[in-house]
Formats: sequence, C-alpha cells, structure tokens
Amino acid sequence: MLVSGRTEPTRMTSSQRLDGVLFDYDIYSRSAADDEPRRRLPRLTAKDPCAPCGLCCRSYLVPLFGHDLWQIVTERNLTPDSFVFVAEQETPDALGFRLMATGPTHGLALLKQEPMVASQPCIFLESSANGHTRCGIYDHRPITCRAYPMSKLGSQVYQRPNTLCPPDAWAPEDLVATRWWATLQRLRMDRDIYVEVVARWNAAVLRWQPPGMLPPAMFCDFVLAVYARIGVAVASIEPSSMAALIDSWATVAPRPPQTADEIAVGRKEEPGWISHLRQIRAIIDQFFPELPPLPFQSLVVEPIGGQG
Repeated sequence: MLVSGRTEPTRMTSSQRLDGVLFDYDIYSRSAADDEPRRRLPRLTAKDPCAPCGLCCRSYLVPLFGHDLWQIVTERNLTPDSFVFVAEQETPDALGFRLMATGPTHGLALLKQEPMVASQPCIFLESSANGHTRCGIYDHRPITCRAYPMSKLGSQVYQRPNTLCPPDAWAPEDLVATRWWATLQRLRMDRDIYVEVVARWNAAVLRWQPPGMLPPAMFCDFVLAVYARIGVAVASIEPSSMAALIDSWATVAPRPPQTADEIAVGRKEEPGWISHLRQIRAIIDQFFPELPPLPFQSLVVEPIGGQG
C-alpha cells in the first residue's frame, strides 16, 4: 500500500511515493484526494454504461500484473517507462517485488497524467469535445479495469458496494454473473501466475544481495522476458481449451480423505488448470537457473460451483 510521501513522483526511474494515494493491488483502494461526486449520467448504450463517466479512471492508482505489462508493451508498441509507475508498498504482500535484499517491496501501476497527483486522470484516459471520456487502450486495458466494478465470492458475482459508479449506472441485466465470470476468473489466473514470477525475482535478489537499489527497469525487463516465453506456450493452446482453463481456474471438486496411494493416482488425474500452472512454473524456473525451483506460492482454491 502506498502512503503519503514527501517527494513528487516521477516516471519509472525510481520507486516513489504519490501524495494522497493509497496503493494496493486491490483496485478498490481509492484515492483520498479525489472527492468528485458520483453524478447521474446518461447511459449512452446498454452495452457500455461506463462511456460517459471515467470517474474510476481519475480516482484510482491502477495496479498492473505481469500480463498487463507485457500486453500493453507488445500490443501498443510502448516502453514501460512511458506508462508505468513503480510504487512502494506500505504492507508487503506476495505481489510486491524487491529492488534491494532488504527494505520495502514495490508494485507496478499505471501513471497519472501530468502533473502527477492523485486526482489526475490515468495516463491513457482521453477526453472528447463533448466532455465524454474513453480509454485509449481499451482493448488492452489491465485486467483490474476489465473486472471493475465487480467481484466474486465462490460462484456468486456481485457489484462491490464501495465502487464509484454513479447511481443507476448498471441496469439489472448488466449484473448477470455470466457476463463477468470469465473476466473475474482471468483476474485470479493472472494474479496467481504473476505471484510466481515475482517470487522467482525476489529469490534472485535475496541471493544476489545487490549493494544498492536495482533500477525498476531491470525488473520490468525480467517480467517482459518471462511473459514472452509464456506467450509462446499459451499461443499453442486452442481458444476453447484456454477458456476452459480460465473457467476452472483454482477450483477443485470436494473429495473425501485419501490415502497416499490415492493421492498419487489423483496427481495423474489432476485438473487441467493445475497442469497448466505446472507448465508455466517450468517456464519461470528457466530464469535464474542457478536457483533451485521454489515451492509453489499460496493461492485461494474454491470448490467447484460453476457460474452463479
């Protein structure tokens, strides 16, 4: 989490603090500096109630997972230093990467427009002459943006109560779980894979014991290299198979207590998402080969319940 600091933040040249912003990988940690009211705005189309608003794009420091970074760089032909802000975490978590063996961990977020203060719009937010706003990278926007303002608990999808959406922005038909299920499941998958990538990097930093702070660009280069290899592997998966992986991610069927022999047999019949995670881990472990493979990082597994 990022707390108020004393310095003005810059682009991705060093880890900085952004005054007035609470940073967390939970996008619902909103900016304390933006008190813009939740106005009633017309729904331009039933398909896109967000079109005339853009309030969330001016009120959050949007976190990035590794896949987000790789996708924006490769699909938009941009360099990380043109849109990435490296934020110090107040409370370390599994998503925080190290730039020194000791000291704070950090997260990646989208830059704000200049001057970079909490109430400024996202660097990719574009305004039209009629006052409406649009995302300049909509087709490649981060997964947290795609999932906003929804969350899920098991098979139930719901709108978070503390979102910034104006009253009546979402009609009842917009809240159908099937519309959001794949996106929320994709968020879980992207997060879990990124945690594995970050763990590999952090293990290397702890082994190197660098004498000073590493440049954030070095971490971004590492992430881009890892996801380039992951992208090659994923490209060979049929779209329908990938959709099934996402749909079942981190879910398991309840089982009674098992013997050691039954567990060994079950490994051969493990869910497809576990096999996929093992394959991704094998790719991640190709980096820093002097390090042994790490234990798998913790993730939240839910019983199979399907879409609500």
